[in-house]
Amino acid sequence: MTAKHKEDNREPYQLRAKVEQVFGHWVNEMGGKLMGSIGKQSVKATIGVKNLLYNFKRYGFWENKNPKAVG
Repeated sequence: MTAKHKEDNREPYQLRAKVEQVFGHWVNEMGGKLMGSIGKQSVKATIGVKNLLYNFKRYGFWENKNPKAVG
C-alpha cells in the first residue's frame, strides 16, 4: 500500500475501532445485540439505557485510573 492509501484509511479505522469497542462491550457484558422489547420506542429506550450504562462504566474506569486528574 502506498503512503497516501495508508493515510486515507487511518481516520475510518480509528473511528471503527472506537465503535467496535462499544458494541463488543454490549455483546460480552450487557446481554448481546438482541433487544427483548417490542416496539420502536421501547427499543430506542433500551439502546439509550445501554449507552448510558456504558458511559457510566467508562467514567468510573477513568475516575479510578487517575483520581487526581478530576477535580
